[in-house]
Amino acid sequence: MIKSFLHKLLIFLIIALVIGVVAGSYFMFGTYSDGYRVGTVIKLSKKGYVFKTYEGQLNLEFFPSSSSTSPGISQNIWEFSVSDTKVAKDIEKAVDHGGKVKLFYDEKYYRLPWKGETKFIVTKIEEIGAGAKQI
Repeated sequence: MIKSFLHKLLIFLIIALVIGVVAGSYFMFGTYSDGYRVGTVIKLSKKGYVFKTYEGQLNLEFFPSSSSTSPGISQNIWEFSVSDTKVAKDIEKAVDHGGKVKLFYDEKYYRLPWKGETKFIVTKIEEIGAGAKQI
C-alpha cells in the first residue's frame, strides 16, 4: 500500500516537473509579440557586466503633447536591445546614411540577461526613405 502511494506520488511529481519545464521554457524563450517600429536611431551602445549586448534608442518622431502643464511637443523614445552583432553593425551603417529605419523586433515575455536589457530584441533592420536599401 505504501509502495503504491509512493509510486503514484513519483509519477505525479515527474509529470508536474515535465509540465513545469515546458511551461517555463515557453515563457522564458517564447515570443509575446513581434512587429516593427519606424524612426531615427539616436543611440546604440554596447553594454553589460558579463553579457555584452547592444542597447539602443529609437526616436519615433515628435507628437503633440497632451499634457496641459507642458504644451508643445514631446519626444517618443523607444528603447531596444540587439543581441546579434551583424544586426548591430547594420544599424550602425544605417545611422551613417542618416535616414529613417524600420526595426523589426520580437518582444519576449521576460528579459534574459544574455539577450539584452529590454524585452524588445531587434532582429532585422530596413532603411526607408530616399535611396534606402534593405539591410
